[in-house]
Amino acid sequence: MLTALTVTQKTENMWFKKLLNHIKGNKIKVDIKQVRGVTLRHIEYINRIGKINWNEIDKYVGIQRNHLLCSEYLELPVNMGYKRFESQEFNQRLCTNMALYVLGKIENPQNLNVCFYDINGENADYLIHLLKYCPEAKVISDNREMYAKVSELILEETGISPIICENVDCIENCDFLIAPCVINERLPIKNQAITLTSACPKIAQNGAIYFRYHFKMPNKFETIKPAELSDIYFASALYTKARQHQFGSIVPMICSNYSGGSRIESICAYFASRA
Repeated sequence: MLTALTVTQKTENMWFKKLLNHIKGNKIKVDIKQVRGVTLRHIEYINRIGKINWNEIDKYVGIQRNHLLCSEYLELPVNMGYKRFESQEFNQRLCTNMALYVLGKIENPQNLNVCFYDINGENADYLIHLLKYCPEAKVISDNREMYAKVSELILEETGISPIICENVDCIENCDFLIAPCVINERLPIKNQAITLTSACPKIAQNGAIYFRYHFKMPNKFETIKPAELSDIYFASALYTKARQHQFGSIVPMICSNYSGGSRIESICAYFASRA
């Protein structure tokens, strides 16, 4: 079961309306919906008096308090064990899905200089799919042990020996950087390069950096999604917590950053002219 909490503010400024609100008090509404085997318990706290009674909320939240679906702007009482659900797993999947789609639409993707930035080795299973389009793609990772094992398996299965770089210098001539992990360091990315990653880099980078992905939420799940939660946040919970693995095949049609976005067709056309 997924549990979502939203807080609706209904405080008043006029004294007689304030008095009426204090008489009414705050209210909790619980709505339970089911779609395709997913049960969502939506707890709506109507805040009329300007103060949230977390002890009252806790009666309904229970053991879900440490992975609660809620707005990023809602201040949770961490001293009571409350923690907002957060996961990069779904965003990482959207990042790699979009990258593979783009490479699959280019006539000669092997002519592109492609780099795969996976510092912790969490996305090593993606490499074999990438090498299908770009056998000479370069891998940047600190997890040498993981990639030594993966490289051996790939060599046995495909005959391709993956290129594992010693440092980030190999990114200098990269056309397409695929970075499902968070970028925490300054990388030598050229201005003409495009980077797909799963979160805004911690340090400013050159080139076009995209880390937000846009897709259409399947209609049936849209009917149970609280309005206060974004599509990608709710889909992330469905994918990682509710085991709705069909979300793992979604290819986002638009990617963006804080200043603008690009359609997947535009990225395909950009690389097609350079491959």
